Amino acid sequence: DLTNPLLAVSSNGLSFDYTYDPEEPIAVQEQPLTLTNNTNLPLAFALRTQVPFSLDSWEHNLLPGDSTELRVSFDPSFKGDRQTQRIDSKMTVVYQNHPQRDTIPLVGDINF
Repeated sequence: DLTNPLLAVSSNGLSFDYTYDPEEPIAVQEQPLTLTNNTNLPLAFALRTQVPFSLDSWEHNLLPGDSTELRVSFDPSFKGDRQTQRIDSKMTVVYQNHPQRDTIPLVGDINF
């Protein structure tokens, strides 16, 4: 009998917003995200993102009821072209030994 992974996420998605200010250097923005194992079994998973988003930890093993907090980063200077744009991406949760995949939306708005 296969138990489906159930990972509770502290946010349905993360949005980052950068507005250019010539007086301030372009800085990487960070937000916290908490993931909690809501199943009765240990849960092993890896997280994946794409530039300009990144994480401070990629692989996790959580016992039932355990949580982990990670930092999601957004680099508004990733292209270096100083163009206004919106980046719609996602963080993908890949479970060990289970075909299910979950995604968490990531949005970055860059305003020049």
